[in-house]
Amino acid sequence: LVHLLLTDGIARMNSSKESLDSNGIVIADTSLGSGYLLNEGWFDIPLADIGNDTSQNFRCIHVINFIFRLLRFFPDQEKERWLFDLLALVRMNKRSMHDITLSNDWQHCIFHIISETIESLSNQNGNSIDTKSSIHDANLATRFDLSLKLYSTLLAYCVRQCNVNSLNAIEHTLSLTNICVNGEDVVGIILSHLYAELIESGTVIDILEKSPLEPGQPNERNRALKESARLVTRAVLSNGSDGLDLTSAINQWKQLRHLIAITVSVTTSSGFGLVQLFDYRLSGASAVDTTSGGLHGIRLPEGQTPAILSSEIITETALDRRDKENTSIKYCHRKRVCVVLASQVLSLVDPFLFPDTLDASKRHSQLYGLSLVQSKQPRLGLSQGPTLASLIRLSLILLSNLEPTSVKFLQCCSRLRCFLHWSLELIRESCVESGFSVAFHNKTAVLDRCILCIVLQCHRALSRCSVVLLEIESSPQKYFNDKDTQKKSYKRLLGATKELKEIVLSAFKGRNEVLRASLSLQAYDVLEHGLEDTSMSNGQEMGSHSMHSNTTGGGKSLRAFLATPWVTEFHDVDIVGDLAIPEQVANGQVYLNRTSSNCGLLVMQDLSVESQEIQSEYNQALSLPFNKYLEDHKNWSDTDTIRDLEYEGYVVIKRLGEKYSQSVSETKRSRAVRRNAAISRLISLERRILPWNDQAKHWMLGLHSVKLNRAILLMRNKNFKTHEKASYDLALGKERDRVSMERDEREQNLQEKNLATMFKVASKGIIHNNSDLDIHLTGGGSESEINNHVDGEQKSIEEKVGNREANQLKESEKSVNTDLERLHDEDHMSAKSESTNNKGSYTWAKAFIWSEGERVVHLFVAVDLVSLQTKKKGDLLLTTHGLYFRPIDEVTKERESEPIGQDDIGSLDMERRWRLSKLTEVHGRRYMLRAQALELFFADTEALFVNFTDGKQARDRFHSLLLRSVCKTPMLISPKSLNPTTVFSKSTFTELWQKRKISNFEYLMNLNMMAGRTFKDIKQYPVFPWVIADYTSEKLDLTDVKTFRDFSKPVGALNKDRLSQFIHRYNELDGFPDEEKFLYGSHYSSPGVVLYYLIRQEPFTSMSVDLQSGRFDCPDRLFYDVASTWNGCLNSTSDVKELIPEFFTCPEIFLNTNNFPLGETQTKIKINHVKLPPWANNSPHEFVRLNRMALESEYVSNHLHEWIDLVFGYKQRGVEAMKSNNVFHYLSYEGSVDLDKITSENDRKAIESHIQNFGQTPSQLLLREPHPRRFSPEKCWKPLIRDSLSLKNVKCYTPAKQFGDTNRGSAMSIHVLSDHIIVIYSDLSLGTFKWSPYSNGNIPFTFRIDKIRPLSSRANSTSLTAMNASIHQSAHEIRDSLINAEKKFNWQSSGILDVGNWSFAIAQSSSQIRRNSGVIHRSSTEGFTPFDTSSMLISCGYYDNSLKVHSLDGLRLRSCENGGHQGPINCICVGEDGGIVVSGGQDATCRVWVINDNEMGAALTDGYVQTALGQSDVDSNHSILKCCQILWGHQSPISCLAFSSDLDVVISGSINGTICIHSGRRGKFVRSINVRDYFSDVDTQDSGQNLHGVPVRKLVLDTYGTFVAHLENGHLQSYTVNGFKLACVDAGEKLNVMEIVPGGDMLVTGGESCTVVVRSLHKLEMKCALDLSNFGPIHCIAFSPPNLNPSPQFMFVGTEDGNVTLVCNIKEVQDNVAQGTDVHDIPYTNVSKEDMTSSTTSWWGGESTF
Repeated sequence: LVHLLLTDGIARMNSSKESLDSNGIVIADTSLGSGYLLNEGWFDIPLADIGNDTSQNFRCIHVINFIFRLLRFFPDQEKERWLFDLLALVRMNKRSMHDITLSNDWQHCIFHIISETIESLSNQNGNSIDTKSSIHDANLATRFDLSLKLYSTLLAYCVRQCNVNSLNAIEHTLSLTNICVNGEDVVGIILSHLYAELIESGTVIDILEKSPLEPGQPNERNRALKESARLVTRAVLSNGSDGLDLTSAINQWKQLRHLIAITVSVTTSSGFGLVQLFDYRLSGASAVDTTSGGLHGIRLPEGQTPAILSSEIITETALDRRDKENTSIKYCHRKRVCVVLASQVLSLVDPFLFPDTLDASKRHSQLYGLSLVQSKQPRLGLSQGPTLASLIRLSLILLSNLEPTSVKFLQCCSRLRCFLHWSLELIRESCVESGFSVAFHNKTAVLDRCILCIVLQCHRALSRCSVVLLEIESSPQKYFNDKDTQKKSYKRLLGATKELKEIVLSAFKGRNEVLRASLSLQAYDVLEHGLEDTSMSNGQEMGSHSMHSNTTGGGKSLRAFLATPWVTEFHDVDIVGDLAIPEQVANGQVYLNRTSSNCGLLVMQDLSVESQEIQSEYNQALSLPFNKYLEDHKNWSDTDTIRDLEYEGYVVIKRLGEKYSQSVSETKRSRAVRRNAAISRLISLERRILPWNDQAKHWMLGLHSVKLNRAILLMRNKNFKTHEKASYDLALGKERDRVSMERDEREQNLQEKNLATMFKVASKGIIHNNSDLDIHLTGGGSESEINNHVDGEQKSIEEKVGNREANQLKESEKSVNTDLERLHDEDHMSAKSESTNNKGSYTWAKAFIWSEGERVVHLFVAVDLVSLQTKKKGDLLLTTHGLYFRPIDEVTKERESEPIGQDDIGSLDMERRWRLSKLTEVHGRRYMLRAQALELFFADTEALFVNFTDGKQARDRFHSLLLRSVCKTPMLISPKSLNPTTVFSKSTFTELWQKRKISNFEYLMNLNMMAGRTFKDIKQYPVFPWVIADYTSEKLDLTDVKTFRDFSKPVGALNKDRLSQFIHRYNELDGFPDEEKFLYGSHYSSPGVVLYYLIRQEPFTSMSVDLQSGRFDCPDRLFYDVASTWNGCLNSTSDVKELIPEFFTCPEIFLNTNNFPLGETQTKIKINHVKLPPWANNSPHEFVRLNRMALESEYVSNHLHEWIDLVFGYKQRGVEAMKSNNVFHYLSYEGSVDLDKITSENDRKAIESHIQNFGQTPSQLLLREPHPRRFSPEKCWKPLIRDSLSLKNVKCYTPAKQFGDTNRGSAMSIHVLSDHIIVIYSDLSLGTFKWSPYSNGNIPFTFRIDKIRPLSSRANSTSLTAMNASIHQSAHEIRDSLINAEKKFNWQSSGILDVGNWSFAIAQSSSQIRRNSGVIHRSSTEGFTPFDTSSMLISCGYYDNSLKVHSLDGLRLRSCENGGHQGPINCICVGEDGGIVVSGGQDATCRVWVINDNEMGAALTDGYVQTALGQSDVDSNHSILKCCQILWGHQSPISCLAFSSDLDVVISGSINGTICIHSGRRGKFVRSINVRDYFSDVDTQDSGQNLHGVPVRKLVLDTYGTFVAHLENGHLQSYTVNGFKLACVDAGEKLNVMEIVPGGDMLVTGGESCTVVVRSLHKLEMKCALDLSNFGPIHCIAFSPPNLNPSPQFMFVGTEDGNVTLVCNIKEVQDNVAQGTDVHDIPYTNVSKEDMTSSTTSWWGGESTF
């Protein structure tokens, strides 16, 4: 075998076996001591190595045959891997591709694999036509795709040879139709993929290498094919002196003619010859094609026609199995295959017939194409006639079956018109040569018949165009989503109609003899009159409307032609024998006492004979290759005995394999059921023993990657350390012994107390009898239910496998359970030992449960896993489904080389896995100023920082492998480039910032992320500027320029006197090279700076202690006063630090909430909380709020670009940095030193220490040009209510013409879309209003009614108004029902809320949000598409306790789920992006749902949820709503919700006055708040009230972590998400709605007092009240979306009487009108109802009362 395999086999045979490569295809047989073996592990060799090593190439035809014959009988997994490696081999190595194509066995072997795969897929779908479920089978789909791609690649290589072997290869493929039952389907797929391969890669070998792109030349679509055509054209025109040689060019066209003839033969054999196209009986009467959705025809995608999908074949196979007698299904399938093949082959030859290098208007250009198609292709027979006739046949297939409004149909008409002119040219030449012009002469019969078919098919196509035109104009909404699509379709339809008319006219004029002889007298008469009439009318119109566009006149003429009797009549067919004869064909009809001839019937019969001859010659041509195949196969098998043995072996292996697979599958299922049940029991016990809402005493900054990485939500610190031993005073020896004794005593008492608590809890958790186990899961199932579920699963297994197999299964499970106890330990120990003995192995990763089909991609050794505190060195394994990491050294502190203690290490030394299905983003990062790291972000808010110690190449290789299709990363939406400058240049954040669609804070954070700054590496922490320069005033004036720092200068240059010192020191550095000189020895961002600011919060406290060798720094050097820190930055020569993001988001960094011993200063000042400036009123939250307001102020917006130039832009380095006094130490810049070239170990350590501790400059984003300025606010969007001044311009308008009335009830919920307003009324009817923020006459906006529809599910609603409306009660009866129900119903006691604005939400698909936003975590709030009518309506409040999803466009019910809620669902809430929904129920739990996004749902779904709900992957893939998390913590029904997807925070309130805070995507409980606790330490007049059990009515949350709660007793309370109490007021009413003004700092409320109240968000002070008492209580409020920038913002108020009131800012509307195109001078005053009128709607202006 070695001799056969290798060309140098003699030398290898004489060598020792040890010299054989262990990774080769052939290895030595060590078991027997002699001989050789085929290496079954060859497919595990990395793909990059295949093709590089010559020993890996196939070199012998016998071995190639041997491999392909064995391929069918390999196990499935190995078969797929062999196919994959064979495909990689032929793509990377031309030698291997050439050798394989010489084999006699590759075609039929791969053909069999494709056939068997289709059969296997169809068997799984034999009882179902659900294609998605079959394609979802990864093994079969992969095998199908690989085998088909391999076949088409090899066959395309053969075709490009353009010789006899090429023709033989194609005919051999066609002859294999007879070897399989589904051979015709396989051939159709192979031809389709062959054509797609040729269109994509051209017909000339290595064409792109022969014709490379010139510099600056744009890349065009299908360039390879067009370049091939250009070479052939130049060769033909130059007689071989240019382009290819003439022989190669002629062979190219011969090959194309052969493909055309083959396609005609295949389509004719499938029943789509010229005569068969007239049989309209099987075409179907449906207006919309069921497969493609085309209108009166098949819809093909615009551009290149893709290959036939496997799903289409599988669907038809499944349909055939279910209904074998239904010929219509088979006909539709064959028709689509023929249409695709015809479209592909015509697209393939178009560049050759119509080359772009020739002027189409020239006569010689037209003759060039004609010269190519006038000859015949004799290889498949002569019955097809010239190639032109074959092209006409294929064009007529498209004309008769394509959608008339499609681009493909218009192209087909234009192409057919050209073919007709060429046909007429050939006929004229034949008539001149023969001297005869009679129709259907022997020399012109083929083309004459084609001309007749063209006219008849044009008649059919024109009638379809007429019908489609009527449907477009009568009901466009039924078939088109928008007006733009309708307009384009209408335009294409008229264009196609015009082309068809010109074709008929040309045929009538150019070959009138054919039509006169073959059409009936009546048909010919009406055709002649129709053409004359429309031509005359068209001429008159063009003459009278010469100044108008051609479209108008032509459109009337075309309509007139479509209305002629020839188009509107003659639609029937006559059945003569087996032929369908069109009604207008001459067949002896009588017309006006004249009888037509039967010439038309004879022509139809001749067409039938022609089709039969084509099929006969085609079969005869294929008989030779098929006989050769049979002969070869016979020679191979030798005798019948071998063939029988082969079949028996195949049957036995298949039966045993199926039995084994079934046994394994059932065993896995049984074990999974038991494992999930055990996990459920464990969780239920934990929930019973451990309270969910226990309040943590210590907190830490969250380390998870929420949107923009804002550190707002604190997390529980379970491993809290007091750091008492790190006190600076103790380090100096002050009272060390006494304090140490007291500390030890306290720790001992605390340990004893904790131990006693643990024993007490454990004693309650011990259960001696299983029968006594009765644990109730809130919102879940009981223990008995779990046991019943497990028993039911086991019973079903026993019923399937039988009693005997079930008993064996039970016995095997006993041994399995004992073996499992040792499995993990054994694998762990073997992995540990293997790490020392076999470096680079990945056996340790097998300890995890791998996904089906998961395989290794690459192993990266010695990488660093970097976090804030630690650095772990280990091996990183990349597979197709996950990332696996194994530490190989001790875990060290990130900033030191010493190992971490065992108490700190936790589980850091264990192997880890991250699933690629959760991966959302990958960004390039630096580590130690070297671009060799990556940061990976996951959907569950986890982030991973990986440093590749092997350098940039290893990082880039990992990134390229990750982006390949082999890695399963369905959610990865990330920049392909890792270069920060490239990422920045391609991003749209600058444009969004300029237009003020994103805030200054958001833009700075995005710049930090793009520049390589990260929260995972403290050396590269994000940097923010000092904004405020005034820290002494009592009040902060943000309108005063002196309040702010100078952004055009770095911190070191703000003080002129200090700057002169820096410059003097710079000039004294004479001994240094110019590139090593610096102004500032310290940096504006370094680990010391970050720890200085964050010392009061973990984990930075521990890091600060570690930095100071186990103690806190001197108290005088700690951060304790903002003003003194600012002064130090202004005056100290060693302090030029900037700020960090937490100064604008996290007030807790200024509070010593953990009581760390920070010591006392030398002036006896105890260091505790940070001293704040006077204007902050000693409130960290006020300081952060004002600091954030200053950052977003107008002055900063106008000058922030100057600071960006210094830190990220062109002033960062070089000459501009010198001019700006912005030069730091050279070791802070990337590329300043190459650590790998430093030979001295001491020098290397010194430089690394400097880089690590003294700061690193961000990557430069702008190299040469300045950063653009921000646009002025007058050109951009502003919040409706942003401050007290804007309240003076607020005005309200109430349209008089609305849907609301007394029967319909109140306007319960309002949702503002981009151009519509959706209003939901109490009777659950949905009203749609069309609106625009632009002026409409006297009104500052456009607002008019559209339509109103009842919600289909309202009969099932718990709303009495909706139920009464569904049974058509009167308004009086509805009011009486509501009054009686209110007396009987108490929501506080029942825990069931009535239907209200909290019951409805508008959402959209999470996957659509990802695609539109581009980058998930750091996308702007304006990055996603605004809600439109394609969004979905989510609602609750139904008797079936479900959450329902309706489509907005048609209110169709798309989903109905309960997510495991045990009882009614009270309320729902949607995040800012509309992709995640949270529901709250009577069962005291909340559910987190993902909308129509299987990938996100799979990434966020908690294992407990999947077990508790019994979800399966198959079921979830078909569900629009997927429950991902269950939020626990309440003990009473949920009454309200607030959710921010930006913060990943869910806030829920219950009827007992408890508020719980959770993380949404991870489902983790964070803290709970009881509303009565607010008054425990606040002295107010209400402090004596008993607030226990006061329900929480409403919650609202802003994007910076402040939320407001409204209680049943009328109180308003504001908190932060970290539980800090901000304000409390009495609202004086029960509120129905609360909303925060988008982009503002205001709270808007409405309730029973009929007044819209505007309050400040931070203090809840009342600012303004809009009196709407004429309309009744306020029920809902909504704002226009910010993404309508720069349009002004509007507020919409829904009231009791069902009316909607619009509120706007008059001044901003005036400014917007003045700047826009719709300019009106509108006097905005308080006017009466009679004065405010328009053509459609009347209005009245309400007053804003302060």
